[in-house]
Amino acid sequence: MECAPGQSEVLTVKRRINSKPEPLPHARNFRERPPAASQSKRVTTSSLRLRHLHIMCTHMRKAARTMTKQLNAAIYARVSTNRGQDVGMQLSELREFCRHRNWKIVSGFVDRGISRAEDSRPELNRLMADAHRGKFSIVAVWKFDRFARSVSHLLRALETFRSLGIEFVSLSEAVDTMTPAGKMVFTVLGSVAELERSLIGERVRAGLRNAQAKGIRLGRPPLRELSMAEIRQLRRDRRRARTSFSLLAKKYGVSVWTAFQLCKRGH
Repeated sequence: MECAPGQSEVLTVKRRINSKPEPLPHARNFRERPPAASQSKRVTTSSLRLRHLHIMCTHMRKAARTMTKQLNAAIYARVSTNRGQDVGMQLSELREFCRHRNWKIVSGFVDRGISRAEDSRPELNRLMADAHRGKFSIVAVWKFDRFARSVSHLLRALETFRSLGIEFVSLSEAVDTMTPAGKMVFTVLGSVAELERSLIGERVRAGLRNAQAKGIRLGRPPLRELSMAEIRQLRRDRRRARTSFSLLAKKYGVSVWTAFQLCKRGH
């Protein structure tokens, strides 16, 4: 059936009006789950958070174990003579102190009948050797003068312990290098030792200046005094024959340094 002109357009408009409108693309499935890509992103973020939380808990557990870990300590005691002196008092106080600090005593070193001026102490030498082997992490002594001969000796020992990661504790002076106050004492001792070295050097230089002013010859005396003729001949041998300084020193009975200085002055 043919439609009149313009009637087809009217029918098309009526069909569009009566037909059910299609839902918009962005309005579909509001209650559906998010796309797979967004879901995987959320899962990855949750996994990373859980992983970070696990790492933090692990570090906290390790720190707690380190804080409660029992440290290994070595104690040192010394008496100058065996007549009426006993190390029992020193050792008992050191053991009580270590027990109070929850330190495990792994080694005990005792020097008996050895004075403070002795350069070599068997037990102290053994303590330093075990320190280099890493057998303990703390050295505890009853008093400074029981351990070191002088301030410089104490400072050298403390520097050695610090380089090895070993702490030092003196019970009577209440010095502990693990505390800020103990580190300050270590710094003060270093300054005192440096001042002592500077004063010794200044006294030596002042003595040398005084000796030179009095006409005193410094240094080792020469092996042999050469006459002017011998000095000229020595320089001639060096200049013409190119004789070595060692041969010149042997020929004229002087040191190699003296032969070198005589030739140097002749130029």
